[in-house]
Amino acid sequence: MINIACGPKLSDQMYGEVRTSLKAVQLVIEEEEIPCIASKCKEVADNGDTTNKRWPPQHAAFHITVTADRITVSNSSGEQKVVLIFPSCLQLQPNSCSSIDWVHEDGLHARIRVCEEGLALPRTDNLCEWSIPEGHLASLECRACGRELTSKILKKMVPLPSDNWEGIMEELWCCSSKDLAGAPPDPKLTPATSECFLGTFEVVLSSTQLIAKAAVVEEIESKPAVTSKSSKLVKQVECSRCHSPLGTQRKQGQSEVFHLWKFKTVLSTADGKHHTRGGFSGFEPLIAGYLKTQLKNDAYFKFMVESEDHKAQILLWLISPESLLLWSEPSPHEQDPLTTYMDVQCRPIIKVLYKTCWDEGGRKLRDEWNHDMMVQSFVLSHDACIKLADILSESTGSTPPSMRKLNDFAVGFLKSS
Repeated sequence: MINIACGPKLSDQMYGEVRTSLKAVQLVIEEEEIPCIASKCKEVADNGDTTNKRWPPQHAAFHITVTADRITVSNSSGEQKVVLIFPSCLQLQPNSCSSIDWVHEDGLHARIRVCEEGLALPRTDNLCEWSIPEGHLASLECRACGRELTSKILKKMVPLPSDNWEGIMEELWCCSSKDLAGAPPDPKLTPATSECFLGTFEVVLSSTQLIAKAAVVEEIESKPAVTSKSSKLVKQVECSRCHSPLGTQRKQGQSEVFHLWKFKTVLSTADGKHHTRGGFSGFEPLIAGYLKTQLKNDAYFKFMVESEDHKAQILLWLISPESLLLWSEPSPHEQDPLTTYMDVQCRPIIKVLYKTCWDEGGRKLRDEWNHDMMVQSFVLSHDACIKLADILSESTGSTPPSMRKLNDFAVGFLKSS
């Protein structure tokens, strides 16, 4: 047990992050809305004085007890006690509490060691992988409302050659006939009836594969870049039932093809099962999985998110590809007037630094990153760029105030599952 002297009271709300590289939990138990008298807590010995002589005697100590499956925080009189019960995938090291501090507007900060053998992180590999089970026929559905977009005709998902596959289309041909030498055929790459093409974030279908009237195509005036003054007409594909934007229609050679976003659609077989893992909110796992894959395969950790006109909208710096986000919820355990029991929930996340390119500082850094060979770029729709910025901003707002900034970047996270 560790005793610390502090003025304000604790609430039953907490924020935590398992830092796997340190094998530790960074824990913040929020303070109630009482002015903080002391700027820093004083850690003292178990058998020593539990108050700091420099503070008024009415401010009693907090006692922190760490066992393998729970953390108990109480005041010296026992009038207030919070018990945080940890999940089985996290085994704490008893009596390993350190780096204790009281931060104004945050609350009580502490770091607790995690037993390596008791740290069982959920696997998040290929959480958004698309595949059709052998012998099954599948269709694409609108993720928002379930409207079937294709019949049960799909047997195979064919990966596209690269993220920038359209840029090399004119080179993907060969011919031994002298009559055609120097005259490339109409460049096109369209899927057969029973298959569709898979890109990093999109599904490519031919115009004949969509069910009639399942989707509508509208020409809209698009302004892909927030700072752009120019606009262009884009053929946007929408679900005919809920009018959720699904992707775009583009001309590929002499053919029309549909580029539908993975996070707007879902793959379903005749038995009603969905085979696109990641659930309804698949946008975050899709982006998180891509960043982790790029780090693992090519050692990229800095990324520029571009809109469809290839102008950078968001700068991302991956700082932790494997972390666990912790939060507390009321426990079904029996409550008593002096004790509040809270179950700690966890979820895999990746942690990033980010900056939008919508102000002068962001645009200046974007220009610097454009000349950095270790920066990888990828393209999302304009709406998806806005959505990603909103998700990151919301994640920043959910963290304690003292942990929201690092240098000139905001600190955020994306859920991996």
